Amino acid sequence: MVMQGKTAFITGGASGIGRASAIAFAKAGTNVFILDIDVAGADAVVEEISAFGGKAVAHKADVTKEHEAEEAITSLC
Repeated sequence: MVMQGKTAFITGGASGIGRASAIAFAKAGTNVFILDIDVAGADAVVEEISAFGGKAVAHKADVTKEHEAEEAITSLC
C-alpha cells in the first residue's frame, strides 16, 4: 500500500495504540495529524516523529464533543 503523501488523522495519538499508529504511519511516509485531549503528549509524539524526518501536527480536541472534532477537521483543511 502506498502511503507516501497521504494524511492520517489519528485520534488518541498521544499515547498507547494511537501513538504507535501515528509513528508507524509517519515511518511509512504519511503526514500525521494527531488529535488528543493531552496536547502535551501529542506534541511529544510530533517531536518524536520529526526527529526521524516525519511530518506531524498536534491538535488538542476531545472527539466525544462533536464541535471539537469538527473544529479539528476544519483546521486541517
